[in-house]
Amino acid sequence: VYAEPRKFIKYVATQKFLDKWETIPSNSVVLCVRGRKFGDQKNWNSTNWVSLCNYLLSLNLVPVITGLKELIQFDIPKGCVNLWDQTSIGDLIAIMQKSKFTIGQSTGPVHLAALCGAPHISWGSRRLRERYLDTWNPHKTMVEYHVCGKYDFNCSFEDIRSLIDNFLQKL
Repeated sequence: VYAEPRKFIKYVATQKFLDKWETIPSNSVVLCVRGRKFGDQKNWNSTNWVSLCNYLLSLNLVPVITGLKELIQFDIPKGCVNLWDQTSIGDLIAIMQKSKFTIGQSTGPVHLAALCGAPHISWGSRRLRERYLDTWNPHKTMVEYHVCGKYDFNCSFEDIRSLIDNFLQKL
């Protein structure tokens, strides 16, 4: 029990970072590509990421790929924006706020999306669902969360495609 109500920061991009990323189109979607060195069962495979890029491109959306290239690697389809290994937290906040939404398995940058008011889609284990919808989302940012399994983060591309379709109808 807290004596005082908890207060949460809402992150807002600075003009410096908004200017730096002025070329990010308004129809972009931030992909938080994540790879763990340990716990490989929590990594979405490269085939799924390529399928996701191609699906977003077919919807006239521009995938903006962020994350660390050394952990998950794939050939980026033509039409995507490659920002692997090029983004700080300030960069991510600006890019997320300029984009339609953010998508990625449960990871720090997806939590950041909630804290900067960027609509987002995520997936992971059942125990994380309530956290994404409530605990880790103090500003009630629009979010869709897909439960993969009790302890894993692996789901099919088809599951995420369906989640995107539903999300876009609500957006």
